[in-house]
Amino acid sequence: MVGGVMTRRRRGFLAVAMLLVLGLVNPTAPSVSHEPGGAAPLSADSVAYATSAHVVTGIIGRQSLPDWLPSGRVSQKELEAFEAELVARASAPEGVDVTYDPDLSFGGLSVAALEDTVFAAYDLGLSVEEVLERGTYANDLGTLAATWESRPGYAGWGFDGSVPYVIWEGEIPRDVTSELATARYPMVQVYTSNFDLADMEAASAAVLDQLTSSVNGDRVVFVDIDPRGAKLSVTTSAPLSAAEPRAVTQTDPAFRIEYSVQGDIQYSPERESQVSDHTKAPPLPAPSAVPLAPIALRGGASFKCTSGFTIVNMSSGTKRLATAGHCATHGASRPYRNHPVDDNSSATLYSPITYWDNGYDWGHYATGINNALATYYYDYNAKRYVKGVGSPGHGQILSVFGWATRARKSAIVSVFSRSCSGGADDGKTHALTVMDRHKTQSGDSGGPWFTSTHAYGVHSGTCTETGGTNSFTRVGIFPSRGWRVLTQ
Repeated sequence: MVGGVMTRRRRGFLAVAMLLVLGLVNPTAPSVSHEPGGAAPLSADSVAYATSAHVVTGIIGRQSLPDWLPSGRVSQKELEAFEAELVARASAPEGVDVTYDPDLSFGGLSVAALEDTVFAAYDLGLSVEEVLERGTYANDLGTLAATWESRPGYAGWGFDGSVPYVIWEGEIPRDVTSELATARYPMVQVYTSNFDLADMEAASAAVLDQLTSSVNGDRVVFVDIDPRGAKLSVTTSAPLSAAEPRAVTQTDPAFRIEYSVQGDIQYSPERESQVSDHTKAPPLPAPSAVPLAPIALRGGASFKCTSGFTIVNMSSGTKRLATAGHCATHGASRPYRNHPVDDNSSATLYSPITYWDNGYDWGHYATGINNALATYYYDYNAKRYVKGVGSPGHGQILSVFGWATRARKSAIVSVFSRSCSGGADDGKTHALTVMDRHKTQSGDSGGPWFTSTHAYGVHSGTCTETGGTNSFTRVGIFPSRGWRVLTQ
């Protein structure tokens, strides 16, 4: 029983290494062989681990990249030269509502993927080669994971160094093996767990409920899931006293729970912008008092927070504009404004819906008479199409745009899913993906997290270490409320 919900009985925690080796075979009928030997256990607390490895022959390799793509670490001068090269080679045709030609590719990568690769290398101080491994080509796995996220058995994915892994409850299905063979990696490790993602997130929420109801006052509590170790990591802003009970999970076997104390953790969303001046753009003019004509709506716009992505109801087809849930809790309307490249066109959006209180930090607004598009601002005055969605993996490189910062920034996934609370009277938030650094400011909440033309989440800023991390709500949560991201 987890939080009053009966769970399936589990066997011991297993770990299997599966090597996906690139070749040329039919993806619907991968070649499988069984060899002696085994993978090391994932943790000392694993109950058991497999004693055989599977080798699956894959189908797709990587193409040669253009010689004008930088290599190694990227200086500002190299970034500027690369961006000038893109303008010369790939500017969008007249009348297309994006910055670069969406149909061009070089070396098997879209212009958007190449642009994000070089920018992330510059922004993070990594080499282009490192970003290609854990950012650019990682989108292959992220897009596959988005199709698995609501599927029983899926538990997560990530990186061991530059080698990706996928975790599945029980034996991995044959169709998933076939799909993995299409990822542009010479090797993908597959671990078998006795819990899937739904089990772990339910246990995380139940543990947070137990601790929030039993610990004193306004103590901040984080509960992070570790799919690989089948454990929950609890961090509190002050130590638990001897009289305060520790949480347990009523699963079979129980999750291992590790406790730590970190005094600078916060439960405070990055709400409305408090910044009145920016180096990249002057303050926008005040909205007109004259009734506004219909305008185009998209992600990454000014929203007294930031808009995320256009979403569509999976039953009715109704479009709305997504943002952070805490941004949708103040008043019945919110002013929207596009970037100067779109003439600062503005509108007022109404009818907010939020899942913020003891739920998920995302919400949405009605689009009214306006035209909501499958595009988003990924940088100041720069737009691209949303062509798909992804589910984040541990160690994956992603980017974010926020209106207050008015610049694209990059970071690395450090925690796939966190439940958190500011105390018994402060509410709770669940399933936040946490990044390894802090790149945003107040007013960026709701902004798009992405790589290339794929949507990954809307920015939260809640439940972070002071000056240390960012967080977002993944778009894979949206279908549970009947919505999905609108794609081209």
